[in-house]
Amino acid sequence: MRIGVVSIQPELARNVSDMKFDDLYRAIGMNTGNLMFTTAMYRQLGDEVKQVDFSFNPAAVNENFEAIVIPAANWLNQMDNWDWFTDLIQQVEIPIVTIGIGLQADTNQLGAIRVNASCERLVRILSTKAPFISTRGFLTTRYLQSIGIMNVVTTGCPSLYMPFPKDRKVAVSGSDTVIQSTRYYYFHHEAQKKNLNNTLFRAGSKNRYDMVYQSEPEEMEYLIKTGPHMEIDNPRVSGLAKLYCLGSIEELKIYLGNYTKTFLDVDEWSSYLRSKARLVGTRLHGAIISLNSGTPAILLAHDSRTSEMIDFAGIPTVSPKKFGDFSSSKLKSAFEKVNLEEYIARRDENHTIYKQFLTVNNLKYR
Repeated sequence: MRIGVVSIQPELARNVSDMKFDDLYRAIGMNTGNLMFTTAMYRQLGDEVKQVDFSFNPAAVNENFEAIVIPAANWLNQMDNWDWFTDLIQQVEIPIVTIGIGLQADTNQLGAIRVNASCERLVRILSTKAPFISTRGFLTTRYLQSIGIMNVVTTGCPSLYMPFPKDRKVAVSGSDTVIQSTRYYYFHHEAQKKNLNNTLFRAGSKNRYDMVYQSEPEEMEYLIKTGPHMEIDNPRVSGLAKLYCLGSIEELKIYLGNYTKTFLDVDEWSSYLRSKARLVGTRLHGAIISLNSGTPAILLAHDSRTSEMIDFAGIPTVSPKKFGDFSSSKLKSAFEKVNLEEYIARRDENHTIYKQFLTVNNLKYR
């Protein structure tokens, strides 16, 4: 069976040297976490699989494939305009299986969730293209049912079911603790706010914890392309030292060069995490790849998406208030209660549902 997967390129790391950073950043969907569920999808489908661009030709898709799979993300919100994509979807005559679609909202209260007309139109059309669609969590499922979409199964994200070798690797330089925050482009006024994500950036530099970047373009460009040639007067980086509470851009370079990472290959990412003792932060896929690699992780909920995945998948979490200033003693105390076995048991239960979902949609599971 020929399956087309609508996604970013699954093996993007091979082409990095030939790409400008801005092109690379767009190619990963501005978040390396997208590589997690994309790679999972290619590894899990047991048929002949080929990547399909989001701006595909419907006629070519109908001719060359027997089914289309869309590993989705937090596509249900008030911001995105999906009309262009829905117009393409409507022209596809073969089955389209949507996996892991989810809400992005500021509330977990069902009655208060708002999704714009474009996002709702997309999910309504997708629900007609296969026997079932799947969601990332129970909140999204309840929302879809509340608007009359009933052929819904809660499977979580495909990345939950992607295993990695559990052998411990030789420790790499840096600290035993990995910390992750959430930010896209740097804006001075946002960096001065007192919030959880800014606290995490500052805790990383203050305590010299390792930090892994998924969507922070200034730091990622430094690590992938620029290196020590980062210019002090570059408007995209000149304020970063303040975000990290460092005295100069030179101090920032030292921290970035010795303690920070970004990954375009999920196996390298997993191997790095297997050398660490713990991971804490607001990054969903950062926590998932850590747990699946055998390294304890705590995910700090900061929106409906992280909350519903924690609820569904049993991802360890605590209130950010428990960490205070994220000192080493606070971290070690919190991680004493992290039980990997509970997460693994929940994952195994959900895995059965996930495989059944693929089967009922006529997809082979590898």
